[in-house]
Amino acid sequence: QGVSGSGKTTLIDRMSLLITGNEDNILRLICVEKMEVEYNKEYIGEYRNGKFIPGKFLNLIDKCYRFPDHNFVFILDDVDKVYPSPVFGAQIWNSLDVEDRPIQIDGYEPERLIPSNLYIISATHSEPGYTVEINAEIRRRLGSIFELNADPATFLLFIKTRIAKDSLSFAHIKRMLYFFKRANDHISTKFDAGFTLGNWSGLRKRVK
Repeated sequence: QGVSGSGKTTLIDRMSLLITGNEDNILRLICVEKMEVEYNKEYIGEYRNGKFIPGKFLNLIDKCYRFPDHNFVFILDDVDKVYPSPVFGAQIWNSLDVEDRPIQIDGYEPERLIPSNLYIISATHSEPGYTVEINAEIRRRLGSIFELNADPATFLLFIKTRIAKDSLSFAHIKRMLYFFKRANDHISTKFDAGFTLGNWSGLRKRVK
């Protein structure tokens, strides 16, 4: 969880690759507001001509069972943009809450549990930037929150990649870091940490 530009997506992408060791074992959903029904059809499944057709997430679960020695990751990026329960559907939402409760969907065979080699990693915006509050019910199913705050040291790492390209002087770098830290300290104190500048914010576009 963090503000826009805090590096959430980069972190979960690299974490997922570390867990799986294979890009093909990663399934991503970049959430957009009011798309719950469409996501449910695409990722969980839908009925066509009276037959249930599994979606991408159920196919990933099947892959977990076929390759038990491999790890798999489902990324929910910007999960605070949607209500997760209708995205997953009641059956899977309940299975995420109780480990030994199998997924029971009419027409879906065989009956599966959420596999132990499947990891669900979510990225959300910090308050007040989120659309849907990540409450206890959601955290119980999708995991606890790790706060990723704006960090001058991380911002400096970005600046280092631009030193040669933009001919940045030491004095210029000092001013940028000073502004980044003081601005975020002021915003956090005066308003809320959720309004702070991210490490990869629009500030980088004005690096000169």
